[in-house]
Amino acid sequence: MDYETVSLQFGLIPKNRRPIFHLSPLVQQFLFPSSYQQLITSTTLNWLPRSHYDSSREIVIGGFEIEESEDDSYNNQAEKSERKRPLYVCRVLHSTVWVAGTQRGDEQRCTVTIHKTVQSYDKYELLENIDNAARVNWEYWDKYKNTPFGAVATEKEKMFVARHAAETDKNTSSPRYTHYIGTLTASDIQGSISYVRDDGTEGTAKKGDVLVETEPIYYDLTRVKLNWPKKRVIKRTPIILGKTTFANKGPEAANMAQAFTYQYKYSMYWGQGHAILKGLNTSITLTNGTALPKIMWGTKETNNRTDVYS
Repeated sequence: MDYETVSLQFGLIPKNRRPIFHLSPLVQQFLFPSSYQQLITSTTLNWLPRSHYDSSREIVIGGFEIEESEDDSYNNQAEKSERKRPLYVCRVLHSTVWVAGTQRGDEQRCTVTIHKTVQSYDKYELLENIDNAARVNWEYWDKYKNTPFGAVATEKEKMFVARHAAETDKNTSSPRYTHYIGTLTASDIQGSISYVRDDGTEGTAKKGDVLVETEPIYYDLTRVKLNWPKKRVIKRTPIILGKTTFANKGPEAANMAQAFTYQYKYSMYWGQGHAILKGLNTSITLTNGTALPKIMWGTKETNNRTDVYS
């Protein structure tokens, strides 16, 4: 069965551009129950070994490195211009635990820290957003807040991908980075973000941003238009449901009817879109406002039904 419907659009920052990602054929409804603690298993985020990386992959960006260069202008005056190099989210097995850190631009190293131990590795994993299908954002956190629902974990439930905004010191020039990518170590009482400073030492912060992925809780297809010219013609085979004889033995005309019950196999399947979760409750509304029976998306419904013909 073919159909058309509206699409949900949302922005996502890739390597060097800001495209609009079209998720069709569904309109998604999202929920942010931040008061709950639950580790989400993502279907669209993946920790990709650095050795498997190629330029077609979309890696999550956590900030930018600001590089200054001098260019000769048309009036021969040296003017400073800024170039931003992306800081990619990576993780590495460091001191027996997986912690998050930074890959600067195209450098093939991941720098991380935990427990005052800073180290750079050449074997690590990058956080891939598969086909730009994940809806991710950086959500504010401080020591008075619980870890946001949907926070991306480095490995365990108490360690998450986080970042801390670089601050300008009055005695120094502008910061080299917009953010420092690190690891939020959460606990029941307090938590902190560990990251690597410009000078290569460990810094800690009680506030920052946590990387959060939002996944749908149900799908709502609206303004669906069925493409009947493309439907498959099913061969119809006539069958006899039953036999009866009508006899009017009265003096006047009468309306008579007979009901026949029959059984048949019912089947419905709407297909499956790329990076769309299976098994979620789905409501479907046609362009004329007709609401179809609710289904579970991506699963084929087949059952035996009984009906009456008269």
